[in-house]
Amino acid sequence: MSHEDRFRVCRESVEALHPGKARLLTRPVTVSWPLTRWSEGVGPIGPAFGAGPQGGARTAAYEELLRPEGPVIFAGEHLSYVPFWQEGAALSAHAAMRVVAEQARSRTA
Repeated sequence: MSHEDRFRVCRESVEALHPGKARLLTRPVTVSWPLTRWSEGVGPIGPAFGAGPQGGARTAAYEELLRPEGPVIFAGEHLSYVPFWQEGAALSAHAAMRVVAEQARSRTA
């Protein structure tokens, strides 16, 4: 979306959540990584990483990134189905913690 379109959506969202407050949004600032010169984006997206925020099939190479390497477990928004967002980072951290918990259970069993 253009900066103007993103600001319109933002204003509509604020108005829906806080009626009468969208008028307070007077000096818009937005960032579109694909529209920012010298920046092609902020993270990986493509066939190996699924189909972006909507998810999709993951390749064997991607699945390899999710496997623990001894005590090392990778986590981050780039390893989630919600790339580029804090939600993805939190979901990835929860998945990593499940792996840690499973490793701990298997050691004590």
